[in-house]
Amino acid sequence: MNRVYCNGIGVASPFGKGVKPYMEAFKEGKTAIGVSNSLKRVPGIFLGSEVEPVHLQELSAYDSELGIKRFALTQVALLEALEQSGQNTPYNNQKRVGIFLGSGSYLSEFSLSRQAGYLSNPLPNQDDFRFDSKDFLLRALALPGLMPAGDYDRFMRERLLAQPSSFLQFTRNLVGGSGEIQLINNLCVSSLQAIGQAYRSLQNGDCDIAVVGGVEELSIISYLTFHRLGVYSQAELPEAGCRPFDVNRKGIVLGEGAAFMVLSREKQGACAEILAYASGNNCYHLTDSAPDGEGLYAVMAKCVKRAGVKPDLIIAHGTGTRSNDPSESKAILRLFSDHEGPYVQSIKSRIGHTLAAAGIFNVVTGILQAQSAFVGPTLGLTQPDSECQVRHVPAAGLSMKLGSILCNAAGFGGFNASMILDVSLASNPG
Repeated sequence: MNRVYCNGIGVASPFGKGVKPYMEAFKEGKTAIGVSNSLKRVPGIFLGSEVEPVHLQELSAYDSELGIKRFALTQVALLEALEQSGQNTPYNNQKRVGIFLGSGSYLSEFSLSRQAGYLSNPLPNQDDFRFDSKDFLLRALALPGLMPAGDYDRFMRERLLAQPSSFLQFTRNLVGGSGEIQLINNLCVSSLQAIGQAYRSLQNGDCDIAVVGGVEELSIISYLTFHRLGVYSQAELPEAGCRPFDVNRKGIVLGEGAAFMVLSREKQGACAEILAYASGNNCYHLTDSAPDGEGLYAVMAKCVKRAGVKPDLIIAHGTGTRSNDPSESKAILRLFSDHEGPYVQSIKSRIGHTLAAAGIFNVVTGILQAQSAFVGPTLGLTQPDSECQVRHVPAAGLSMKLGSILCNAAGFGGFNASMILDVSLASNPG
């Protein structure tokens, strides 16, 4: 079976454009979580982790009128990853370059309000999702006449740009080459599954190079969803917003950004090697993790068996919710019960929960920590919950060389994914 390596990485985060500001903030123990400008009209929610438009305004892919960020975030992270891999121009059409993306759905407050106002019937109560499909279609066909011209034009532009085909075409134009292209929209496991698909494609010889990315743009529909579920943090202070594994954790805080990787079968200049990947579904609940952690345990156990190594560090899903953190902790403790377990960290108290991009952010952050020989703590973790007694990274962090890391992602519907990488190459590139 072919071996698969990572030859380049790129990041666009609330800390700025590129890997450098991201890792500088990481080493300094900073959080990007703050009072959100996007949430001023959402009662009871104050915090988010946002990429400020000032970081994107000079980019050709940023539409300042609509304010859509996902194309600009992709442009920043993708071009950095390509450049780091030694590719400064798009690949030629003869090159078999697969593209594998994990991305969430986007709906702006403008589009949501117009869609609700013009397309929806009044509902008798919040739990009644029935609607008259014929009436809905007639309303949709009549939109040009119902909406003011300016509103309709903007609504249609936003909806067209939100289509997966628009995003995939934009990415292919930046990458060049030809080959398979996949977009996975599976919430929080999307980008880790995208890496897994790319890994298998390279192993099987279906492509020569794989460009993998995870992109998430804050959307009001996401805020409202998690708020309605009762898991969005009600904290008013940034430092109290997201505290994974802590007894006083209050829930998740959403974030946005993009991370990309360039994968190949070429070891020269690589910063990591993928050793194992597993994904599954334990079908426990529509939104919650199984209390015993069975879903994550199953995929982690497969990875450890396939890789044949014990990871030095686990970059956990670690959302800061009441259900996820104990579930993931039990899975980790069960898997490493017979000896001292790996160190565990969550990065969501630093950049928020980036949903579809969360998995690849875990992977990229693990590689970057290996390059810097510094492992950071879980910010906000001062008193571990009695149900989360894993081997947490100390508050001061650790100066250490990493051999291998395990990255987790868990999503709605019972989906789970894990991946193990050899990151010793990060400090000793081959």
